[in-house]
Parts: sequence; structure tokens; C-alpha cells
Amino acid sequence: MLGRRVLEAKTSSDGGLEERFKRQILALRRRQIILEGQLMSAKEAELTDAATGIGFNVDGKSLARLELVVGAGDNIRVNDHPSMAFSVLSTGMAYVQARIVPALGRSQRTRRQRLPTPQWHETLHFDALPSLSASVYVEVKHAMRFSPDVVLGHIVLPFEELLAQRQVNKSYALNGTSRVRLQATLTYSSARVVHDELTEVRQDMAALTTKLAAIQAMVCSFARGGNHTNHDSLRDVLHLSYRPT
Repeated sequence: MLGRRVLEAKTSSDGGLEERFKRQILALRRRQIILEGQLMSAKEAELTDAATGIGFNVDGKSLARLELVVGAGDNIRVNDHPSMAFSVLSTGMAYVQARIVPALGRSQRTRRQRLPTPQWHETLHFDALPSLSASVYVEVKHAMRFSPDVVLGHIVLPFEELLAQRQVNKSYALNGTSRVRLQATLTYSSARVVHDELTEVRQDMAALTTKLAAIQAMVCSFARGGNHTNHDSLRDVLHLSYRPT
């Protein structure tokens, strides 16, 4: 009787997991259908420059855009610039200014925040980029009274680095121990964005399908009086990486 109760409990547990995976797979299949439709629409709605890979809409406007999220600064001190340390012109506040180089266009900036740990947490947008052969030039500036603002440090993010990853999110050194966190995302084709998400959905579906098959095989094995080796194999399979929905 004890063995039967253990088997029933194990089968019930695996059955619950099996149903959960089935629901997740069904949700992913629905998402896949939506994305496939969006991908077809995106391809029809945009043209692609063969030389640059940049997508353009029917009006000829570039779809390349950069989103730069400026997080918090850490240990950004005016004392690193002795001439400013006790200046009556100092505001004790700093802001981040960013521009795309060598492309022409206005720079964008955050609001001023108090040093030494400014909490910017703002998003800067650069739309209709003409080229992917560029960089993001970021400056942290100390706001001054009745005097030009002073650059406390700068960061250069080449587009090559952004294209190699879907998103760059890390803390960058300015000088000494001062740092600032930036998150940058570069997109240049709406069809490419949908395609990348569709690829992730398909990968998640494949991982979940593998796990579901392992659970179903395990349930059958226990029903036939399986051993602990099967349980260990199932545990290994369930450690496959996937993004839960």
C-alpha cells in the first residue's frame, strides 16, 4: 500500500507539471501565430537598404533608432577636479548628455541630479538614424552657475557593440571610481525585431516540448514500476534552460 501511495503521489505531481507545460506551450503557440502575422505585415510595410541593412517605411523614413536608458551614477565627485571643489559657481548637480557621432543632429540630455550619486533613470531616444556606422557619445557634465558646464567624464558606445547584442546593459567607468549605468538598445528594422522575438518563442517551445516528453515518459515508466534512474534523468531534463511565460 505504501508503494502504491508513493506512486500515486508521484504520478499526480508529474501530472500537474505536465498540465502546466501544456498550458505554456499553448500560450507560446498562440504568440507564435501572432508574431508570424506581424512579421509578414512588417516585411510588406518596409523596404530594406541592401547596403546598410536599415529598414525604411513607405515614406522613406529610416526605421533605425536608438534607445538609451540612463540609470544611476555612483561616486561622481567634483573633488576629482580641484579647481571646482570650492567654487561658488558649482551647483553640486550633474546631468548626462548624449549624441550620435558622426551623424548630425541635436544632442539629448537628462535632468540635473544631485552628486555624488545622481539618480537619473531617464530614457533618451534617437530616431530615424541614417547610418549604422556610428557611435553614441555620452558625457556626464557638472552644471555650473554663470559658467560653461564642466565635463566630468565620457563614454563611447560603438554601434558595432550594440549590433552584436540585442541590448547592452552595464555600469561604465568615468574616471577613478566614478561610474554610471547605461542600457542601450539599437534597432534598425521592425521586421528584424519581430523575427528575433519569434525565434525566441520557437526556442522556448522546443525546450518545453522536450520537457513535456520527458515527463510523459517518466509517468509511463513509474506506472510500469520504474526506478530512481528514471527520476534522476527527468530531473536533469527539467534543468534545461528556458524563459517561463
